[in-house]
Amino acid sequence: DENGNFKVPIKITKTKMIKNLGEICIEKGYHATGYIYPIGYTCCIAQLPSIKRPGKNATFTTQIIRGETGPLFQITCSDDPEFKLSAKNPSKVWGQLKQMWLDLEEEQNAKKQSQQPTLDATMVAKPASAGSTPAPPSANNSKNNSPTNSNKSTPTKKK
Repeated sequence: DENGNFKVPIKITKTKMIKNLGEICIEKGYHATGYIYPIGYTCCIAQLPSIKRPGKNATFTTQIIRGETGPLFQITCSDDPEFKLSAKNPSKVWGQLKQMWLDLEEEQNAKKQSQQPTLDATMVAKPASAGSTPAPPSANNSKNNSPTNSNKSTPTKKK
């Protein structure tokens, strides 16, 4: 604005938006040479997989709040008001969410497999008759398997 303050929300990408820049805290744990964790910083990320409604998308909000011993990183979800993850660093809290998505995907895959129809008895291959052994496909398809004829496409050099 005219006073040099950022107006929020700040749209970062089509799916990411900063809703609050937060306030810088000079207490230990909230800053270092490589990072600043402003209390109240809030960012939303849309179109991520919903935990409550598999197959649908939701918006997840991450926020930095004041913890008892330093910053606490919290994630909430737009389609589940009771959903809340917290950790003492951002990588851990997003790692928790990623693990939940992986577990959900695994559960959905298991459900799909259990719902697939079983093979009909007529589709099962009949065993070969006693005493006969089928030849490997390569033995049936090539007449000469000698190493000198294995690469027929290589041109020979004329003298």
